[in-house]
Amino acid sequence: MIVTYKDFSKIYKLDILLDNGVIYELKAVKALNNTHKQQLINYLLLTGLKHGKLLNFRSSSVTYEYVSTSLTQKDRYDISVNSELFLELTNKCVDLKNILESLLNEWGAYLDCNLYNEALIHFFGGCQTVIGAVDIVFENRVVGKQKMQLLNNKTVWHVSSINKATESYENNIKLLINHTNINSVQWINFNKNKIVLKTINKK
Repeated sequence: MIVTYKDFSKIYKLDILLDNGVIYELKAVKALNNTHKQQLINYLLLTGLKHGKLLNFRSSSVTYEYVSTSLTQKDRYDISVNSELFLELTNKCVDLKNILESLLNEWGAYLDCNLYNEALIHFFGGCQTVIGAVDIVFENRVVGKQKMQLLNNKTVWHVSSINKATESYENNIKLLINHTNINSVQWINFNKNKIVLKTINKK
């Protein structure tokens, strides 16, 4: 399956203005924060521009912040994908891998991992199709529910951007699924331009 940024733009609207190679993003929020900066960096990377400016109109006087990136297109497309420990358990698992690779080929790396995840949800049918509430069981009792992204009733996928303590993070995933009816997690981890796909199975 081949996906393009043009397809995904229908659900990820860029509210930006381009003028002489600078992106101006207009906000009406209580205060600018790192999430707003990261969003603007995504826009810069997707458009190949280097500089942007956040403008916030909610405060009594207009506040602003400059945002820049030094990443080049060459940097962003110099990608390493390690899928040695990824198991193609079903056709949907194969689709997951192929769609991700298409997104990386189209967009490159270094974007917020949530952007890739939103695209995966979109191409698997949207939130209503993909996201389900999974029972959390402890000592044979249901003690809560956790929303997960389902490939089927026994396999889910999870996207993260962990660059330290990945082993500890993986152990937490194992601990979680050991208290559910889920058998496998297809884990996608972004560490700058290094992307790892790994299947984590229930013990």
